[in-house]
Amino acid sequence: MDSGVDQTGQLIGPKHRDGKEARRTIVLTLNSWRTGTLPNTAKITEYFPDDAPLVFHGVFEPDWQQSSADLVQGALAFIERRGLDTSKLQHEIPMTQERLERVVAGTASEDEGLKFAQLLSLRYRKPDMATIRIRLRVARMVQDGYERLLEYLCPGVEKACVDPEQNKLLQLIALFEWVYNLTVEAHKHGETEAEENAWFEENLPQWGKEDLLLSIVPSRFATAYQELAHRLSRKFQGLSEADEGLEDLVPIDTSKADIILERRRVAVEQERSELVKLAKLRERIRSASPWRALQGEDSFWVVSQIAGDDTQQLRVREIATERMHELAQTPADFVATICNEVGRLLSCNSKSRPADVQAKVQALLGEVEQHPGLDSWNTLVLFVRAKHRLAQNDLEGARDDFKAAMKSCAENGCGGLRGEAAMNAWAVELVLCKLNRQNHESYYRNMLGYMEFPLGIPAFEDAAARCEEHFWTVLYQPYAGIEPLDHGDPETVLKETFGLIETGNWDGLQAWLKRRARDFRKKSLRSARCDSVLLQWMKMQDWCGQMLSNAIRMAPLHFADKISAHGEKRREAMQMLLAEWPEQANIADFKGQTPLMLAANEGDVELVHLLLEAGADVDAQDYIGRTALHSAATGRSARAKIASDMSR
Repeated sequence: MDSGVDQTGQLIGPKHRDGKEARRTIVLTLNSWRTGTLPNTAKITEYFPDDAPLVFHGVFEPDWQQSSADLVQGALAFIERRGLDTSKLQHEIPMTQERLERVVAGTASEDEGLKFAQLLSLRYRKPDMATIRIRLRVARMVQDGYERLLEYLCPGVEKACVDPEQNKLLQLIALFEWVYNLTVEAHKHGETEAEENAWFEENLPQWGKEDLLLSIVPSRFATAYQELAHRLSRKFQGLSEADEGLEDLVPIDTSKADIILERRRVAVEQERSELVKLAKLRERIRSASPWRALQGEDSFWVVSQIAGDDTQQLRVREIATERMHELAQTPADFVATICNEVGRLLSCNSKSRPADVQAKVQALLGEVEQHPGLDSWNTLVLFVRAKHRLAQNDLEGARDDFKAAMKSCAENGCGGLRGEAAMNAWAVELVLCKLNRQNHESYYRNMLGYMEFPLGIPAFEDAAARCEEHFWTVLYQPYAGIEPLDHGDPETVLKETFGLIETGNWDGLQAWLKRRARDFRKKSLRSARCDSVLLQWMKMQDWCGQMLSNAIRMAPLHFADKISAHGEKRREAMQMLLAEWPEQANIADFKGQTPLMLAANEGDVELVHLLLEAGADVDAQDYIGRTALHSAATGRSARAKIASDMSR
């Protein structure tokens, strides 16, 4: 048993210090970890508490009250004891070997000597137990990640294998080590981030900038993510079961460097050639016959880019799909062509679809689902099948397919498609049932992880509302002959009540309230926002107020008068609703916001009084704990605040 581990076991774990068996367990756990058995993360916390009296040899803890000369001499004595010469030390602290040699020789300035002592104290200071726990967890995470990735990329290869031709992870580790050291060197050769980036890029090998190192080339940060996604997609599409494992990418052995670099050069040149062919093909399509232009192209990938380009005319995409059928050589090519064709049929405007689109899509999916190339494009097949089911009002089937596509993306790495699948699955789910954070959290997290939000990351509730809007405006396109789904309660209420309020038909509105009491009196409407009838009317009232403000500045006077009159009528309607359905005063929306909170925020004292008379709960809290009093303060309405206070 290693003496260092044994001594550690004697010191750590305060509640076990008096137990010989407990100390033995700690030592066995640490030794097992050293030989490859991962410990439970809870054990790291238990074995390394804050008060563990570990002794650290080899730390540098200078007395900063000493003179500059004494500090430097102490630092030099430390590196001598540790056997650290300048060639080794340049890799430990961010100082070049030339600067270090001047310090060691005693020719450096006083400031440079103090800088040396400071950097040395940072590198070799005594760690606290919190830092040790973090480092041990990181070590465990790296080890676990290494083992899982090795099993995935190189199945059957032993964890301790040191042959880089078998253990491809060693090539990745060598590449990471080289980039890490170059990053440290860049920090030494620049005073600003721009100078560091320039030095770093200048010292990258030219061949690396075009493939393996593309994503970290500073001058290409704005476009590299798109180029890299393109490269990876092309690479994965070119893989087949006939390939014998992963190819070598990093020349560990110099004798094989020329072979590896030549293969990579050829791959980059081929990709560039196809991009040039694609650009020329697009130009020929614009200036001549699309059919002739596509017939003159023999690259399946180049033609597929035209077929999948939604900026091209529909007829051009149809011709490109036909050409893909002619050029397809592998099972994967065939399935890709079918997915492209189905996707085009489903995504085009419903008025542009052929009359037999439903039967045609059904036949194509039936053909592809039995094809040997399905595995290569299973995610996309699930995606288009979900849209096919949705177009037939099969919401449960569509949701299940979108969820399966989301899971397939997680297994196969499909980039942004995973976020889109999550958004679509959530959108369908919200039509099927009410918003439920516990059940819908996974959709939200997948959207955050795999989608872009230029205007900022939305809150969970706001993301749900966007998904619902996405369903009705973009996703849901039923086939001809399929009865469109009802948009649900919010639109129904708006259609049935807007005219009654606009014309001041109060008898008609009173009759509507009695007729619809069972449907809406004590319930939220069927939507992600979970508004009640009262909340919908209040938000419509706020919208009228905003419209009125804009109209006063820009629109004719009679238009502003019309908006103002409608707002007054809507207020009278809310008074009638509260008298008939007082329960509505306490129905909250998807953010826990009650009518009283909204009224207080707007400083609408008259409505605050009406809500309080109807029994509104002053102490109700929204999703972040705010009450109506908070809303009144936010809206800077002292009168609304006084009204709420008096109701307590």
